[in-house]
Amino acid sequence: MSARFATWKLISLYRNRGLVTVILGIGALAVIAIVTGRWGAQLLSAATGMELEGVLGEPSTITTWQQWMSNLNQIVLLVVAIWAGYTTFTLRRNGEATGLLTKPLTRTALLHVSWLIPTALTLAIAALGSAAVALITQALYADVEWARLAGSLGLWALSAVVWATIGALGGVLASSTIAAIVIPVVGVLAGGILSAIPALADYSFVGLFPMSTAIVTGPIEPWWAMGTGIAVILIGLWMARARFSREDL
Repeated sequence: MSARFATWKLISLYRNRGLVTVILGIGALAVIAIVTGRWGAQLLSAATGMELEGVLGEPSTITTWQQWMSNLNQIVLLVVAIWAGYTTFTLRRNGEATGLLTKPLTRTALLHVSWLIPTALTLAIAALGSAAVALITQALYADVEWARLAGSLGLWALSAVVWATIGALGGVLASSTIAAIVIPVVGVLAGGILSAIPALADYSFVGLFPMSTAIVTGPIEPWWAMGTGIAVILIGLWMARARFSREDL
């Protein structure tokens, strides 16, 4: 049942152009990061008439990657969370969990597959975009530290799964489409704001926001952020399962 539903979900994503939109969007963000990292100072200088190259620093892999991670954190992370929330809400609204699909395990699998498929696809596309950014910056600057970039992407991916889980839980609890979208939006925006507080950034999952960028410039201690992020995922999955498995029974 789960395999057939996953296949149907993939086909649906292709047919409704959602997958194509994500590919084109992340590709555009990768191009923006590369262009901004390499020629951002010159473009700003030309636009403002001020000499900004010395102020903004020399082009490098770090500046390009920081722009790339900023794009992922500010835009793609929001897309992942909203997509998960909207997907689980539409699953409930369309009645796909009722009828013959009444066994708790089957309903749980249906729930998690519904939002894990688009989340996993988005993460995979982001990973390909990251590889492209890294390879191009290596060709431009020859100063790539692969381990740091891999760690940066890993922290971002964990953060994306955390917020996708929160979005999916919001979709299970939401009473309307608007609520299913607003819950993850507010969550991600609030998390970004709270990550500016050092204590929260150091000891909670919201720290994954800045850490995914900071790791490319120096050593960090991400263990509390990673541990609390994993805890949020597990708790969110359990809560979503408990709520969803009892609905309409």
